[in-house]
Formats: sequence, C-alpha cells, structure tokens
Amino acid sequence: MRESFEKAVAFTLHWEGDYSKDDGGGETKWGIARKMHPRITDKDWKNFTKQDAVLMYYNDYWEEINCDQFEFPYDCYVFDCAINLGVGFTKGALGTYGSGQLNEARRQHYLERAKENPKLQKYIRGWLLRVADLEKTFPVKEVKPLNTSPVGLAIAGLKILSPFHNTRDAYRDAAANPEAQVPPYLDAKFLGSLVTLITTAATIAGIQIPPEAQKVIDQVIQALIDNGANIAKGIGACWGISLIISHFVFNTINQAKDSGGPKE
Repeated sequence: MRESFEKAVAFTLHWEGDYSKDDGGGETKWGIARKMHPRITDKDWKNFTKQDAVLMYYNDYWEEINCDQFEFPYDCYVFDCAINLGVGFTKGALGTYGSGQLNEARRQHYLERAKENPKLQKYIRGWLLRVADLEKTFPVKEVKPLNTSPVGLAIAGLKILSPFHNTRDAYRDAAANPEAQVPPYLDAKFLGSLVTLITTAATIAGIQIPPEAQKVIDQVIQALIDNGANIAKGIGACWGISLIISHFVFNTINQAKDSGGPKE
C-alpha cells in the first residue's frame, strides 16, 4: 500500500512540522522525538533530514505495526496514532478497541493525560483538532445497507434503468440497424450490470423469472460473450431486459400500494 503510506506521511508531516521542542514530546524533528529514539547519535541528529524521518516512519512505524493489514483509511489512522502516541499505545488500543474505534480511544487518552497532568492541557485543542482533521482528510466511506424490501428493490431498478429508458427510441433504432454504433453505456460492463441486477433482485425478492425472460437474459449473456460482435442482438437484448425489469418493478409497486405498503 505504497500510495496509502505516502498519503499518511504527507498528513503527519503537515501536523508535525520540521522542528519543535515544546509539543509535550521533547525535541522533535518531523515528528521523530529524540528521546524516543536513543539510537540516534548526536551527529546523526544534527544532520537529521526529512528523508531520514520518512525512512524511520516506514521502518519503525508503518512496518512495525503492519499498517498494510488495515484497509484505507484505517491504515492512515493507525499510522498517525503510532507517530503521535507511540507504537506501544497504538497496538494496545487496537487490541482493545479495534481500528474502527481507534480515534475515539485516542481522544479519550488525550483527555486522561491532560487530567492527570494539567501542564498538558495547553496541547488538548491541537491534539483533538489533529484527529478531527485526520478523519476529515481521510473519511470513512459510508456503506448504506441494501434495502431488500420490494419497493426498495423497485426504486433501485428504476434508478439504474432511468438513462436507458429516457433514450429508448435511440436503442430501438440501433437495434434495427446491424451497423449501428454501440453507445458507450451499452458496452459489456453495462450489459453485465443489467444481468446482475435481474438475477440479484429476483433471488432476493423471491421472483420466479419466467422462461421468456430467461431467454432474453441468455441473449444478453451471449452478447457479453460475443463482446459486441452482434450489435443489434446486444442492444435488442438490453431493450428486452429493460421491459422485463420494468414489468417486475411496476407490478411490485402496485402490489405494495394495494397491500398498504411493503411488509418488512
């Protein structure tokens, strides 16, 4: 995950700066605290560069805590925590809370340290802002659960089919012309998404696909195999599938309306 490491380093360097000896960790260069790395000689410390810091970041922190085992952005969270609070604390927090709650454990640790040592209270705001900026810079993408109710599946089908439905006349014309050019959204990937939509929706909703519908699906699969060898066949199959899905969608919506809404 070289790309993740570079992103994490850029963030950490931004917050650590180049040199400090008043951040609660003693004399520090680019986030590397001298007192935490006694193997660094006076001569090496005097000539210590950003490149030296980045090399230590990778060997002593990224590799030491095995950040590659975590998905992005949690690898960046783990790395920055290790730089700021140490590998020992980070490993312990991961063992207790896991990567998903690491930032919360980090905030709590800051508050406890400041409570135990009032001299550290002046750093609280900066520490908490750093964690907030970390989460803002590398947000966790929210994965919304699939709405498997009949109406939920119907709405999903309509959203996917809307661009197809709005240009149905163009598809009909293309289907009648074997020499027609395939629109970019009717490539193999688009055909595959339609097949996946029908089979997944049918499985989840318990819909029994009739033989004529399965025939059209088979045509689409063949069009995928041909990969555009038969343009009219592929476009025609897509048009047929859109009609089938529309039939399922509107039947489902009407049934839901007649029954007073979907049953969860």
